[in-house]
Formats: sequence, structure tokens, C-alpha cells
Amino acid sequence: DLIDRVVKLDSSDRPFQPTEKSLKVAVSIGAMIRGGYEARNPLNPENRMKILNLSNDVFTSVKKLPKRLFGKISVFVLKGVTGTGKTIMLKRILSLLPEGLVHGENQAAGWQRLTQIIYLYVEMPGEGSRGGLIQAILEAIDRVLETKYAIDLPKQIRSIDRLEVKTISLLHTFYTGLLVIDELQIRNIVESPQSKVMQLFLLSIINTGIP
Repeated sequence: DLIDRVVKLDSSDRPFQPTEKSLKVAVSIGAMIRGGYEARNPLNPENRMKILNLSNDVFTSVKKLPKRLFGKISVFVLKGVTGTGKTIMLKRILSLLPEGLVHGENQAAGWQRLTQIIYLYVEMPGEGSRGGLIQAILEAIDRVLETKYAIDLPKQIRSIDRLEVKTISLLHTFYTGLLVIDELQIRNIVESPQSKVMQLFLLSIINTGIP
């Protein structure tokens, strides 16, 4: 049980004392991951077709993506004053989970082999650029899958709009359970020159069903 594991978490090198707040965050994370997977159950042929459409370049920009693709959206915002340990707490909770999980052949789910991404942790670029966030997400995917999407995709797809869609498609293709974006601040999400397109990108990730 995730709560029990958080309570028992103790390290002589990096001591961490669970608090009521950290327990609530851990429970919320677990609920988001479970709820997201239930909504995107790969045993449902309709769900698999939706993911296939994303990967087949049917949509040329995030503006054309369907709203509430899987009928469920899930967002959790962890707010607080800088320097109060939010990032440390979050990383310790995430460390209880595997980043990836390898599945063998499953005909009912439509794959021969799949590495499922349980969670990705990325930091919002300081300048708040879409390209910077896309790069961070692709690099995080590469770390889990040992792939080279961060190098290859920007060479293959010159349009930032199409690259946004492709990045969202990859998150669904590998059944990403949770995307954590740290360092979301006023300066990079509201005051940045790219704030409107960045907000649209983030909303598109959420609306397609990635918690």
C-alpha cells in the first residue's frame, strides 16, 4: 500500500519525515494514476483506436485535438512558498514507484511488448518556452525507455505545433501514468511571451487524459 510505504520511508543518508501533507499528496498521486489508467484501459478497443489516431498524425496541432479524449481529466497542483521542500517531498514519494514497467505480449491489449511509463518528472524551463518543455518531456521519456526521441523527433518534425501533438501521442503510446511538471511559476506560465501557447499545450495534455 502506497500510504504504508510512505510512512515507513526512512533513509540515514536523506532523512524524510512524512507529514499529513505528504501523505495527502501520496494518496492523490496514487488516485490520479489509477484513475487515469482506468479511463484509458487498453483492453477497450475504442481506447486503443483513440491512441492510434494520435500516433497516425491525424491532428496537425493541439487546437484540433478532441476535448476530454478519454472522458476524464485529472490535475493536482502543489502550491507553496519557494524553499519549503515541495520538490524533495514529491521526489521521495515518486521514488516509491518504478518509472517504467515492461509488459510481454498481450493480444487483448494489442501489443507484443510494451514498456509502460508509470511517471515522468520534468522541470518547466525558466523562460517558459514550449520547445523547452517539449524537449524536457522527450528527454524524460528517453531516460525511461532508453530511446532517442529528444534527438530524432526535432529533426524529423520541424513544426512546433506538430511536435506538440507527437509528444502528447508518445505519452499515450507508452501509457504514461503521471506527468509531473515542477517549477511552474508566474514568470514562466503567465508573464512569459509564450504564456498563451504554453497554457494551451498544458491544457491539451490534461484534456487528452494524461494526469
